[in-house]
Amino acid sequence: MNYIDLITKLPFSTYILKVKITDKIDIIDLNILKHENFTGFEINEITPKLLEKNLNPVLKQFNKNLEYIKNQKIIAFSHQFTTKKNNIVFLKEILKLIEKKENTYTFLGIAFDISKEKEYSQIYETLISSPHIGLLIYKNKIIFASNKTKKIFDIDDRIYKLSPLDVFPEYIKHKIKPNIEKRLNGEFFNTYYELELPSFNQKRIFVKFFASTIIYEGSYAGAVLVIDTTNEYKKTQMLQIINNINNTIKLTFVNNRLNIDLFLNETIKAIKSSNFFHNIRLLKKNLKNDFEIKNNPHRKYKSSALFPIYVNGKIYANIKIFSIYKNDFDKTTTKTLKEINNTLNLSIQSIIDIQTLKILKTSVENSYQWIIITNEKGEIIYANDTVEKISGYNISFLLGKNPKIFKSGFHNDDFYKNMWQTILKGKPFEAVFINKSKEGKIFYLKSKIIPVKFHNKTFFLSLAMDITNERLLQNQLSDIKFKDTLTNLLNRYGFVIKASETIIQYKSNYALFVIDLKDFAAVNEIKGHKFGDILLMEFAEFLKDIFYKTDIIARIGNDEFCVFLTYKEIKSLYSVINKFLEHIKDKKFNNFTVSINIGIAVLPNDATNIEELLEKGYIALKSAKQKGENVFEFYNPSISENLETFIKIKEILTNALINNELEFFFQPYVRSENLEFGACECLLRINHNNKTILPFMFIDYAEKSGMIKEIEIIMANKLVNNIKKLNFNYSLNISGISLKDETHINKIIDITKQYSKNIIIEITERELIDNIEYTIKIFEKFKNNGYKIAIDDFGTGYSSLIYIKNIPADFIKIDINFIKNITNSEKDLAIVDTIINFAKKLKIKTIAEGVETINQVLILQKLGCDYLQGFYFSKPLPFEDLKKLLKKS
Repeated sequence: MNYIDLITKLPFSTYILKVKITDKIDIIDLNILKHENFTGFEINEITPKLLEKNLNPVLKQFNKNLEYIKNQKIIAFSHQFTTKKNNIVFLKEILKLIEKKENTYTFLGIAFDISKEKEYSQIYETLISSPHIGLLIYKNKIIFASNKTKKIFDIDDRIYKLSPLDVFPEYIKHKIKPNIEKRLNGEFFNTYYELELPSFNQKRIFVKFFASTIIYEGSYAGAVLVIDTTNEYKKTQMLQIINNINNTIKLTFVNNRLNIDLFLNETIKAIKSSNFFHNIRLLKKNLKNDFEIKNNPHRKYKSSALFPIYVNGKIYANIKIFSIYKNDFDKTTTKTLKEINNTLNLSIQSIIDIQTLKILKTSVENSYQWIIITNEKGEIIYANDTVEKISGYNISFLLGKNPKIFKSGFHNDDFYKNMWQTILKGKPFEAVFINKSKEGKIFYLKSKIIPVKFHNKTFFLSLAMDITNERLLQNQLSDIKFKDTLTNLLNRYGFVIKASETIIQYKSNYALFVIDLKDFAAVNEIKGHKFGDILLMEFAEFLKDIFYKTDIIARIGNDEFCVFLTYKEIKSLYSVINKFLEHIKDKKFNNFTVSINIGIAVLPNDATNIEELLEKGYIALKSAKQKGENVFEFYNPSISENLETFIKIKEILTNALINNELEFFFQPYVRSENLEFGACECLLRINHNNKTILPFMFIDYAEKSGMIKEIEIIMANKLVNNIKKLNFNYSLNISGISLKDETHINKIIDITKQYSKNIIIEITERELIDNIEYTIKIFEKFKNNGYKIAIDDFGTGYSSLIYIKNIPADFIKIDINFIKNITNSEKDLAIVDTIINFAKKLKIKTIAEGVETINQVLILQKLGCDYLQGFYFSKPLPFEDLKKLLKKS
């Protein structure tokens, strides 16, 4: 065979290729000498254009290195070629330069198919770079390990210093060694192992080995595929432990072995039986409250887990699990152990619950307390021995019956209706039941009926104490303990008990009247206690006649009574109150007319129990007392607040009188024409602990309580002292309450008349219209003694223009509310203008209050106002500051 024949039989194609190389490579001619048809194209189908298309990536690389390509005699490269059927083959090309003319290069080319080699190469590359499968090749030493293999065994390139046997633990080396020797001696076979072994860093790993014999680098070698199944193995083992523990729990309850220590010991056995962990202990000392993971790489056991066992919410024991591997308690294991910990604690609680239930069952069956359980239909499904003893009915007879078998007829339909409405809402019902035994005897049960939901069904548990003997004794003692001996009414204690029982048994709207006999203490002092006792007894009988027998009437204090009654609408309640007050006015008790006050509180709006209702009734009564006689007052929250404020103000004012804390501040007013000071208004203040308290805080209480008169006497004396020290004109405010007391007015005149020419008596306009004739009389008394009169807050009253012409006033003070808006309100400006003109015609001077700006000053001067008062000129000043101000002027 000659060489030509040999070449023609070799599996490659040959061709002559001409290319032009300038700034890039262009194929200009292709002549195929031998065609192996790797691509499926016939010779005539393989054109320079087809070739250039498939060589495009190669040509791009060549174009980047044209100078290098121009100087090469032989060029070798591989590339992929798209076949006629659109498959991909890999070809290797070798080009030999046979001629070069200027830019034209002629090559002899050889092409052969390397698709299989390329595919095997890709498979190999995929295998060694796999993130899931490791590859290891060994001879006498490990000569190749993929990155995944190194990661599985937790080692770096030091693996290449190891023999294949070094990978395996001691206990299995004697099995592995013969197989390694056979492979290295050229015996071809496959083996498979699943093994738990420590990594080179002492961590637990579980791997699958697939080993085969191969030829590598010219001699026999072993190739091993390594798959890490540690996580799956751990999950399987932990699942086995859970199953073992669940079986232990099941047997504990099935066999009724309800002992906590026994249960924990059986649990430890269940964990040990898996052989997954290397030791487990039950600890009873130095206990820890929290789940804990520890790593101790330098000890026999490299890691451990500890979890707490609780009994009735208190730490009882610890279970500690040990492993010879480092960091063996990973997320998977730890999560499962926490679930096991939770399951054990729940199981122990169940053991305790069952033990408790057994104790309860024994206690219930032997209890002195009446216990009945009924289903949703009200049928008795359980009754204890005490029920049989008290009622006389056999338990077997009672089962399936309704508790109405015990009905005595002492409770009306509303009582039972209220009971069912309450318990069907899921709320407990408490009451004293009057029942009848089988023999017809009455017995009393203090009962509590509790709705209990279980498996979507409702049961009713009736717990009761037999109080028959106590009730009989109570009835005997009730006259002494619960009744007022004088009036034979209930006392406060008896009232609270009876009213409390009423609101438990019946649902309704209730009203409480707390009634006070006005000035009863004075009656006792004047007419004697015997007279007072008769009056109280007659008043008690009067209450019995006025109110219904179903209403609860009681004497709850020396001169205080109460009535507890039901009502449907508030209208009907008002009707009862008014009728009651009408009868009081026409009635004489022991030939004596009494006045009363009534405080009213209603339930459930104002309170939830009788004691609270009484408290609210007393608060309302105090409010009623402040308003006069035969007055009633309903409780509302503002009364409580007002009462607290009232008490606080009373304390402040009382202390002010005792400690001499009352004083005047003085606000001057000026003549409009020249802005010179003409007089000043005396403004009352309390100086308490260096804090100034203004009149709006206390003046209302002072007037209502009558203390205003005492205050005015004190301040009149102080004013006289001020006039002695500073001869000036002063405006003194007199309360409308004081104005009505001529005796009091005479006292003020007696104190101040020596300096009456320096004093202007100031009265608020709204106080004038109650009794205009009396007011004129008092004003004339002041005028006759040399005082001047000023009407304050003019323009705010109801009938100013009607009465002002008859009052001998010297000044009108225009209210601040008109003055503050005169610069921007045409209406207020017109009102002020009218008042000034009106006053001029009556020859009365005008004083503008609250002047604060220069614009107001200019307007008022233009309108002809006589005097100006306000912060523009001076704020209210202490006496010493007033003296300094007047000296400067």
